[in-house]
Amino acid sequence: MEKTAPAAAYVLYEKARALFYEKKYPEAAILFEETQEKADCDFELRARCVRDLLACTYAMAHFQEGIELCTSIEPAFLETFGKKSLWYARLQHIRARFFMKLKEFRKALAAVEQSCRIFEKLQEKGKDYVDALFDMSTIFFELRKWRDCANYCKGVLKLLDERDKKYVPVLTVLAVALRQAGDFAEGFKIQKQVPSSDDHATVAKSLGNMAILYVRLKTPRDAVPLLVEAISILEKNLPVGHPAFVTYLDWLAVARRAVADRDYMKSKASTYRICGNCEKVGLRVKELFPCNQCWVRSYCSVECQTAAWPEHQKICQPGPESPCVMCEKDGCTTRCSKCKKVTYCSKACQIADWKSHKVLCPKWALE
Repeated sequence: MEKTAPAAAYVLYEKARALFYEKKYPEAAILFEETQEKADCDFELRARCVRDLLACTYAMAHFQEGIELCTSIEPAFLETFGKKSLWYARLQHIRARFFMKLKEFRKALAAVEQSCRIFEKLQEKGKDYVDALFDMSTIFFELRKWRDCANYCKGVLKLLDERDKKYVPVLTVLAVALRQAGDFAEGFKIQKQVPSSDDHATVAKSLGNMAILYVRLKTPRDAVPLLVEAISILEKNLPVGHPAFVTYLDWLAVARRAVADRDYMKSKASTYRICGNCEKVGLRVKELFPCNQCWVRSYCSVECQTAAWPEHQKICQPGPESPCVMCEKDGCTTRCSKCKKVTYCSKACQIADWKSHKVLCPKWALE
């Protein structure tokens, strides 16, 4: 027969929980440890204390310490509850979250997969299982496995209600994953389902994602007002050098060139571009060095382009056709005869781009 902890242990546990909700994590962690010692053979209470102690460690951003704590208590959990128990599944899920914060996504994936398998065998379809599935989709997103990410997001949506606070983040991640996987039409359909929000960053991200999908679907005219609105929201709520500006301003330039917005190209706004590495602002289009694969991200110098490549290559998505480097027209076949790297739609565009391209051309020709 399972023993019950003394009443004093439960009182101490509730006090620790109160401190946790007040965000007094160090004090709460101490009380959780004391409660665990007083719980005696009440294994359920001891497991709760361990879970909440790990939550305090996570909240204090002691991620490496959290992994070590998970490793140290794992044998006790296995002995007490077994490898196919609900508590062991929760422990593995918590371990995965610590690995995610340390950006060790392969280890996180192994831990959360084990957690999900146990939940499924126990037919546990509650909050713990939903959180584990969503973390699985997040890990695949970070690993750039877009199709796997989309599949897990769809699985999460089947278990969620539209009023759930995770509903909007899951829809947003799904739309981006589908876009990156090349399913622009389905991604657009999902993005339209994202409900409005009071959070400025969420609204801007939703508008920006929708606009990028419009560009990918070859309807850039619809993308321009959405990008303008997204940038306007970001300007009021974030510093100008924020990475979101780099992405949305670059896509705005692509969309406006695609619709031949002559008023825009003549205006001062057309010079408002940002380097994708050092975030230098106010650059003219002809001063920029565009990525010769995706033609979306641009840089103020060759040095910045080289420095940004390790990160940019993770998201760089070459299109199925080569666009003109000047006007972004798709399906171009005329290439620079020396480096063979840059494509143009006409001789006029090639001549117009030569002032910038001649700096890179000799280096690219040697590659």
